[in-house]
Amino acid sequence: MDDFDVFVIDFRLADSEDVSPTEFRSLFRAVDELTRALLIEQMRLFIETASLSDAARNELFGSILRLSRFVSAPAEVKAVRRQSPWSVLIALPVSGMIWAMRKLIAPEIMQAWNESQLKDNFKRFVRDGLFQGAKEQLEASAAAKPKYGNLRIDDIAETGRSGPQSPAIVLTLKRTEVLEYEVRDRDLMNEFLTRIGMKPQ
Repeated sequence: MDDFDVFVIDFRLADSEDVSPTEFRSLFRAVDELTRALLIEQMRLFIETASLSDAARNELFGSILRLSRFVSAPAEVKAVRRQSPWSVLIALPVSGMIWAMRKLIAPEIMQAWNESQLKDNFKRFVRDGLFQGAKEQLEASAAAKPKYGNLRIDDIAETGRSGPQSPAIVLTLKRTEVLEYEVRDRDLMNEFLTRIGMKPQ
């Protein structure tokens, strides 16, 4: 992949002609937590595949554990499709992922890059291995936490393609219960859509 590529995930809410603000927030919480977990797992995969000494691996793992709570995945909302099913297209730009992955490496380790093969290993991983195993990593995250509010992860499927508007993975969530909401709730959801740059209903 090059720096201008994006990895797109389609988060879908199945059987959803309408969505309550609570469900909408739960959907975006799933987006946030799952993309963050994917970032961390990609970093772990890099460490496991890099030709590093055990000491260097342990140092990098420690760096990830310390810094991961401060670094969010660079997820961009590309589209919110208000139809059945509701769908939120999330793009993870390669350049943003590289930036976020570097933030998971402590500064003192970054300084040592010029004196080791770590920099070359990282470039090779980004070129040949970034987002490899993403479906399995998302499935592992879903097994660890399958539910967000009243939404449960129902399916994770690869599409065999990826592009700026074509998802590589479709992640489907289903309601565990139907929540009723009022007209005022729709106003709150429209306000949220406006805030993230989407056209309200």
